Amino acid sequence: MQDDDEELWEYNLMTDSVLHLIKVVLPDGQAIVLNVEPVCQTIKDPKKMVQSDAPKFVADGIELVFCGKLLKDEATLLQVGISSSSQLKLVQYSSCWFLRSV
Repeated sequence: MQDDDEELWEYNLMTDSVLHLIKVVLPDGQAIVLNVEPVCQTIKDPKKMVQSDAPKFVADGIELVFCGKLLKDEATLLQVGISSSSQLKLVQYSSCWFLRSV
């Protein structure tokens, strides 16, 4: 939802739709606003959305931080407390030195 010239119907939004907008702050300080579904989406979903909006950030090469905690991909947004107006921080790691424990 980055284009201010688009109409709401172009995003498949109907009357009485509820938007859950979160902000993801990129390493350069810019932010991307995403429309999410906290109940059913996992942390992996906004990572894919970021990749779609900013292709230089590959979903498998980034991590999201919320309230100082590194978020695990399999957790739902609701499980980690993310809701409308939440702000997450994106951290990009170099594959040469970062190895995520499973």
